[in-house]
Amino acid sequence: MKHAPRLAGYRPIPRDFADTFARVGWDGIEAELHAHKTTIKRWIDQYDAQADAEDRPRLYVIRRQWLERHYAENLGGKRIAGVRPGRSKRYVLGRTLSAVITVKAEG
Repeated sequence: MKHAPRLAGYRPIPRDFADTFARVGWDGIEAELHAHKTTIKRWIDQYDAQADAEDRPRLYVIRRQWLERHYAENLGGKRIAGVRPGRSKRYVLGRTLSAVITVKAEG
């Protein structure tokens, strides 16, 4: 049995989507906007397509700028260990996945 066609259409992009995405990132956007991952992915694609057409920065650029401004204002330009890219990939359940090189003290 076929389903009836969808009458309501897709949920439109929220007005403050770029600001919200810059502030909370991919990890927090689902809870913040109460939307599914596929909806958010569609919004990102639509926003970036509009940004390219209007010569505006894309979302990942806006997010990077927000993070740099946040670190400069709150941490004196220093990044905290938990958000450095690539660092968390070495650890699973508190154990390192790659060998840690230790140097013995002579003497």
